[in-house]
Amino acid sequence: MFGKRFGIGTRLSVLVCALVILSTGAVDIATYHQISSVLVKHELKELSLEARVAGVWLNGDIGTLRNDVLSLAGTPPIQGVIRAREHDGIDPVDGSSVDLWQSRLAVIFTQVMQVKPHYSQIRYIGQTDAGREIVRVERFGETIRTVPEAALPQKGRRGYFQDALSGMPGSVSLSEIALNRERGRIAEPHTPVLRAAVAVHDSVGEPFGIVIINMDMRSLFKTLRREVAKGHSLYITNERGDFLVHPDPAKTFRFEWGQQFRLQDFFPSIHSTFAPGTEHRETLIPPVQKLACNTLTSVGHRADGKRFVESGMAACLVKPARQS
Repeated sequence: MFGKRFGIGTRLSVLVCALVILSTGAVDIATYHQISSVLVKHELKELSLEARVAGVWLNGDIGTLRNDVLSLAGTPPIQGVIRAREHDGIDPVDGSSVDLWQSRLAVIFTQVMQVKPHYSQIRYIGQTDAGREIVRVERFGETIRTVPEAALPQKGRRGYFQDALSGMPGSVSLSEIALNRERGRIAEPHTPVLRAAVAVHDSVGEPFGIVIINMDMRSLFKTLRREVAKGHSLYITNERGDFLVHPDPAKTFRFEWGQQFRLQDFFPSIHSTFAPGTEHRETLIPPVQKLACNTLTSVGHRADGKRFVESGMAACLVKPARQS
């Protein structure tokens, strides 16, 4: 009937119009997918840059911490205390008593903490008497105080003490970032700390003790969260993938209570990033189909050749729902 009512010219015109409409639709779909691909790549690039910036902040503060503990280990009171203790409490070089050398060291520790508000403790710990602290200066609220000798605890069983004491001369040992503990219990308020320690040796090269700085990580974490672009979320993990920073604070530091809550459990494709011996690497993960709006950039940063932290960004890349 169509053929009888319309001539060949009309039918050709309708066919051409249909082909134009179909080709236009195909171009629109191709253009849409191309634009979407460009936007996704741009978002991933932006996330990667933000993650790298977070890594620079982390490594910068860690580098400063390493330099500070090395500098403190080289100050005159460190060896003065050793000489005085080896000679019945009196330094044969200048006649200073061990108490005088320790008070001088406490002044130096205090001065450093005055200009480094994110340092919560600086200590000189001896190997004798089960790792008894010799000098301890700590931040207590808004004040900085020197802990009396009678209140100095033993730290010989702590992992960070053993790690530092067994290290090569001049090498800095970094602890994992963990919640601060006092006398075996997690201190209140919960304070994430990173410890940098270096061994000190006596006149014949035998290990005498360590100098150690505790850095309160709350200020740095707060700065990093503040610098994240609107709509992005910041994740920072330790070398195992445990969350140190997460949009939901309740998911951080769960390993302190024997619980496992790790980044790779939610993003299995980056599991190899946390394998033993993994070097610095960057991993881009495409939008997670199940969530439809999540992508992640993960950048590893080794701090001392043994430990590293992961900083990552997640953003919502909205995926249009299919029309029925």
